[in-house]
Amino acid sequence: MNQFTQDNNLVNSFIYGINKSLLISEIKNAAKNECAYTGFENNELNDWYSSSPIFETTLENVHTGDYSLKIAGQSLSRSFNVISAAGTVYEPVPMHSGYKASVWVKGGTDAYLKISIPNRSIESKSNVPPEAVNDWHLLDVEIPYGKYDQFVGSGVNMVVEISASSTAYFDDLRFHPMDAHMKSYTYKPLFGVTSISDQNNKPTYYEYDPFGRLKLVKDDKMNILKKTDYHYRPQ
Repeated sequence: MNQFTQDNNLVNSFIYGINKSLLISEIKNAAKNECAYTGFENNELNDWYSSSPIFETTLENVHTGDYSLKIAGQSLSRSFNVISAAGTVYEPVPMHSGYKASVWVKGGTDAYLKISIPNRSIESKSNVPPEAVNDWHLLDVEIPYGKYDQFVGSGVNMVVEISASSTAYFDDLRFHPMDAHMKSYTYKPLFGVTSISDQNNKPTYYEYDPFGRLKLVKDDKMNILKKTDYHYRPQ
């Protein structure tokens, strides 16, 4: 991950994947220690931890790109020490209004996304609603600053976790400050970008013909936004 600071002291961070060769996420107003993303492409967790990750490539069980993470009786998590013991943010950015996480999930009525602050009894959790089990559903959670401000002086460590007892598929997992904006990308080798997900984790899809030319642009509901037909003029 890289980051840079603009003239207005706004910190932007960049996350690279696919063997660190391609930009998979860009984040405005967040330092590298307080944001994370993985779309599980190329069998990569991008610093998230699972004891026995199972990567899924069946098209109907993938939300963007070519991979998702299959979880059944397991979890995936990552810890973020976003505020130091001295009560200052590690990187030179303003104190944030809080932190948020989001992930797309399909299957598993007990599947959930959670942000917790260990030993402080602070938690924000979102479960898959029963009516959405067979479709992709976006889970998102937030912990506003007002919930943990009293603990800033002694350090704030947040843990982000996804889990499910029954089989569920997760894709496009994000964590960043509430007042930051994240975009993420997936790619098809030798063709180009296959999806761009906006700050709300809603994707736009890009499809190509066999010659590598852009053919279709679709929204998050798979409605066609743009179609390009290529015609050859006889010589």
